[in-house]
Amino acid sequence: WAMDHGQQTIVAASDPNIKYGPQGVIEAGEKLDYKVEYENEGEGIAFGVYVTDVLDEDSDDSTLEIGPVYDVETGEQVAPPGTYYPQTRTITWTIGEVGPGQGGYSEFSVNVRDDAPRGTEVINYATVYFPSVPEVTPTNAIVSYIPFEPSIDSINPTSGPVGTLVAIDGEHFGSARSDSYVNFGDTRCSNYAYWSDTKLILLVPEGASGVADVTVTTEVGSSNSKAFAVMPPPSITSVSPTSAYRSDTLKVEITGVSTDFQQGVSNAIFSGKGIMVNSTTVTGAAQVTANITIAHDAPLGPRDVNVITADEIPDPLVGAFTVLDPVPVITSITPSSGEPGTEVRIDGTGFGAKRGDSHVSFGPVMAGEYTYWSENEIRVLVPAGISGEVSITVTTPAGTSNGVSFTAMKSTILTIEGTQPVQYSDTATITAVLTDYEGMPLEGMPVTLDLDTMHDTVLTGPDGSATWRGGVNLSEGTY
Repeated sequence: WAMDHGQQTIVAASDPNIKYGPQGVIEAGEKLDYKVEYENEGEGIAFGVYVTDVLDEDSDDSTLEIGPVYDVETGEQVAPPGTYYPQTRTITWTIGEVGPGQGGYSEFSVNVRDDAPRGTEVINYATVYFPSVPEVTPTNAIVSYIPFEPSIDSINPTSGPVGTLVAIDGEHFGSARSDSYVNFGDTRCSNYAYWSDTKLILLVPEGASGVADVTVTTEVGSSNSKAFAVMPPPSITSVSPTSAYRSDTLKVEITGVSTDFQQGVSNAIFSGKGIMVNSTTVTGAAQVTANITIAHDAPLGPRDVNVITADEIPDPLVGAFTVLDPVPVITSITPSSGEPGTEVRIDGTGFGAKRGDSHVSFGPVMAGEYTYWSENEIRVLVPAGISGEVSITVTTPAGTSNGVSFTAMKSTILTIEGTQPVQYSDTATITAVLTDYEGMPLEGMPVTLDLDTMHDTVLTGPDGSATWRGGVNLSEGTY
């Protein structure tokens, strides 16, 4: 009611009446500060005005502090502190008369119960009463809550390399990420594809390694953890065998890690020229068998090995496979004996098209004169400084061949007895003695006598001699 002289009128005392307080996230035991404002926007005086506020059941009224009422314009106190009625948990401020356009405010604080659980919601609003109108006006409500900590139910997949897309299912992640984040161990994720209260999709961050504990952290706190095995990036880890010779055709087992080899899609790759991959057979997500042929003239040395699967290009295993020259093999030599300077033909394989740094050895002595060299044939002169039975070997960059026996002879001492020059009818004893460079007789060596009147081959005896009897046109003596 509002009274004018000479005329009685009824004027509605309207307001905006408003409540201020901690909207949103709170914690158990936290002190909450509230402020209630009222105002008479009517044209008349409002009588008997008072304000009430009922405490939420999760507010601890033992911590309640109630202030007086102040004029909103002057700041002067216009009413005493409110009275608390614990039976109804109600605070009442008795204000009384409020003129048109006048307003005021009161403040109070109260703590959230220390034992308030997660998920607790604290709702508080005030009610402003204008009995003379009459009018009862609730203020806006202040809604505060103790949020749940995030919780992870599952992650999928549970392993993968850096950059793997991972889905995390759970609850209380928040409808938007804001300042929330996901950790893989001590490494924070920075690339998120999706964020909702119950599902996250993100990429495994650079720097994560090993078996990492995945957690979600929001403004409320950190979740439980789930294990994620951070695999190394796709790479080739082993090759078997690790080498082969030119002209070989063989199977090579190639193993990787964090790979996804697929039959008909994956292809083995050997760097450089001269290695043809005939087929790639996938035996597992991380293993293939490559059938390869090495060209006869393939460049020697190490090769990088990889397996490409569509868009998956692993890190290759550098220098994993080596192309070798075949180890030389001697199949025969001709002749099998001779003096220094004798030309010996060596037949076999793997000698190399050119000699280069390769060589032939007669026992411990390396030959120095060669008349021919090819992949399958060598012609070499017997070097000086050897005697008796030695082993001929061929050495190339790929290794040393098998050895083949060769006998080094000094000379033949020929003695003719019992004849005169040009006496064809006479009978002579002809003796040839074969010795090595130390003068030791060579037993069992074939010696051929080739004369106009005689042609015969005999083996030397223990004393190194071979003997013939017949007519010759040579004088007696030693030759």
